[in-house]
Amino acid sequence: MSLTWMILAGLIASAIAKLLMPRHRAGGLFILGIAGAILAGLMEYSEHHPIGFVAPFIGAVILLALYAVTASGQPAEHARHDEFRRAA
Repeated sequence: MSLTWMILAGLIASAIAKLLMPRHRAGGLFILGIAGAILAGLMEYSEHHPIGFVAPFIGAVILLALYAVTASGQPAEHARHDEFRRAA
């Protein structure tokens, strides 16, 4: 049942992130949300605590927030081409 809680927490956090960041692809957000939830759940399990819903949800939110802060509007390749065009 704990794996189900982790996946459910990741999906809920990812759905909220998709609503807040509509430009980003949904597939990547859902993968990041589930990955964050599983990481937090495993950390909670390694401390010999029962895996609940709150820690995986917080882990997913933290990973998605890091992605939102570090993701730029356009890929680096496109940025370099734009700089070359401006220079010419």
